[in-house]
Amino acid sequence: MYAKTRSADILLGIYLVNRYNFSQVNPEQKLEILDSFEADKPQDECGVYAIYAPGEPVARLTYDALHELQHRGQSGAGIAVYNEEMNGMLIRRGAGLIDIAIPEAIPRSDGQSVIDIINPSALAIGHTRYSTGGDPEAAQPFFGETSTMALAHNGHIEDIGLVAEAYKVGVASYDSDSALLTRILDHRSNELGNLDSALDEVLPQLEGAYCLSITDGKRIIGVRDPWGFHPLSLGKLPDNKGFVLASESVAFSSGWATFIRDIEPGEIITIGEDGIQSRQINRIEPSQHCMFEHVYTARPDSVVNGSRVYTARKNMGEFLALRNPADADIVVGVPSSGLATAAGFAKKSGLPLVEGIFKNSYSTRSFIMEGQARETILRRKLRPNVAELAGQRVVLVDDSLIKGNTMKALIGMLREAGVREVHVRLAAPHYKFGCYMGMDTSDTSKLVANDLSDREICELIGADSIGFNTVEDIERSVNDAREAAAVERPLGALCTACATGKYALKSPTFVALQNKIPLRAGLR
Repeated sequence: MYAKTRSADILLGIYLVNRYNFSQVNPEQKLEILDSFEADKPQDECGVYAIYAPGEPVARLTYDALHELQHRGQSGAGIAVYNEEMNGMLIRRGAGLIDIAIPEAIPRSDGQSVIDIINPSALAIGHTRYSTGGDPEAAQPFFGETSTMALAHNGHIEDIGLVAEAYKVGVASYDSDSALLTRILDHRSNELGNLDSALDEVLPQLEGAYCLSITDGKRIIGVRDPWGFHPLSLGKLPDNKGFVLASESVAFSSGWATFIRDIEPGEIITIGEDGIQSRQINRIEPSQHCMFEHVYTARPDSVVNGSRVYTARKNMGEFLALRNPADADIVVGVPSSGLATAAGFAKKSGLPLVEGIFKNSYSTRSFIMEGQARETILRRKLRPNVAELAGQRVVLVDDSLIKGNTMKALIGMLREAGVREVHVRLAAPHYKFGCYMGMDTSDTSKLVANDLSDREICELIGADSIGFNTVEDIERSVNDAREAAAVERPLGALCTACATGKYALKSPTFVALQNKIPLRAGLR
């Protein structure tokens, strides 16, 4: 759809596939789309991307980059490109994986996408989405109703409704924080006469995590919140062809771009005909980089906040072995999120590292399944290597334990394979408190470490023992990885609220949480 007019869809004619119709998807396919209802990992992360490259196939390059960011969001995707003739944004978005959500961006044999052929543009922004629903209308980017602006967002702004109320912007029950932020900025851009003034006025008022890729049709704009909760990187295309912004540096590999630097906390970076311009949000806060970016969210081959993710996770495994040794025979990593940590555990403990679990990458996801159906899907997805496991005492290493459902089923499968003992070791600390900065763990009643002792957790999941890293172990792991990469600048503090309950934000919601006030009592 276009921000200015929907009639522009007629121009695409038979060249474009209609937006994905979720209501017509059969139940089996919905499992692929609604993959986060009962996830045992923190979800609701997203990936953002933007490219300014006149003369290049920006839609196709965005498509390539979003594939590299698919791990950050698998329930929806979208792309926005500017149409000069219509003076509006062409936005294609939908539910599901990228190829399903935006088939118009898939490259043809000549390397061009349908969007690039029908709507050549100098810029594009893109988004991959995690969510707890399959409504394609909630997929991003969102567009302004009175301007040519489009916006994609990673994070969570808890009290955006209060800001919308202050600006007298209508709030509907189905509005997401991203949709509301788009509406607020669009509203203020129209009143103030330009997007820059709206950003400078609105952003300092926001309490929460946000990495934004924005375009007004002439420029791309990247924004990272003053705390720097989630990463945002700047890259450059070869031969000075253009610049790209992405949630992670891995997105540059498919776009033939090279990593330049991290966007700083509180930085607004603008890229257009006049080159790169940078300014700061008028708000200074102490750094609060998300711990789970290093533990789980980011891809292992990414560089986040100057730290090589694989190296940091391997360090976590070494600290885990020192703090929580196990009398066992072999070390097995849960694919794929526990493999790097398992390698570190094996190295420090001296126990052999065994590929004890095979992963079928093409099986249906089990996140929203329950009971027998969930276990059936899990068995299709993960298979124990019986020849290596039978009769062994196993150290089973994963990144974290959130709800325990998948771990319980996995341990059951290992027992059936003849494993004598299972000693679970987790890279992350005890996950006890809800995250309100971009992950879907606000319901603490589902967090097993919230009110269960380690002994009770073992009984629940069927393990012989369990061990976690500490917050200090994570901080040392990340900083050691930065030192190994010869990064001189200090990291700053990590956000560890999910383990400590100490929230950095000062909105009414977080004041209530910090002081253990019933949540509604803390809200205006």
